[in-house]
Amino acid sequence: YIIIVMYVLGLFGIKLSAIWGAAGIAGVAIGFAAQTSVSNLISGIFVITDKAMKPGDFIEVDGVSGNVDSVGIISVKIRTLDNQIIRVPNSTIINSKLINYSTLKYRRYVFEVSVDYGTDLDKAIAVLKNVPSMCPTVITDNPDYAPNAFCTTLGDSGINMNLVVWSLRENFLQTKGDVCINTVKA
Repeated sequence: YIIIVMYVLGLFGIKLSAIWGAAGIAGVAIGFAAQTSVSNLISGIFVITDKAMKPGDFIEVDGVSGNVDSVGIISVKIRTLDNQIIRVPNSTIINSKLINYSTLKYRRYVFEVSVDYGTDLDKAIAVLKNVPSMCPTVITDNPDYAPNAFCTTLGDSGINMNLVVWSLRENFLQTKGDVCINTVKA
């Protein structure tokens, strides 16, 4: 039918080249406009089948962190800690580093401490190694997740040390606060 209509229009002297040109330009414009949506749609299939996250998981992607509110075919909605909903396109999730803090049971924390050059390092390490015993949420009885303290680098104004501790994922904020407070007290 399309060919017959084009033939009849040609018989009446209507130039089809202008219509074809407009249709071509419209097709290119629609193609560019749909490119992002198609990319998000295809990425959404990968995100859903990969099962890298589910609603309720705490994730970080492309500088945004929060709890997954929903995983859709076009985007993922994240509820930030200050109760904002952010829509992240699935193509961004596929092309960025995704960190899912909810996947594993335990979480490691590294606390950086700096001491003066004149400090007795053996004593400083002993003090840092005692801090986890003062924090109820730090895992101290499992050798796979044992706390540790050590010197890392020589800084401009002091010696940098790290205290490494592990806790259950859900104790994240309490562990961070307890270790900071008890490090200062020690």
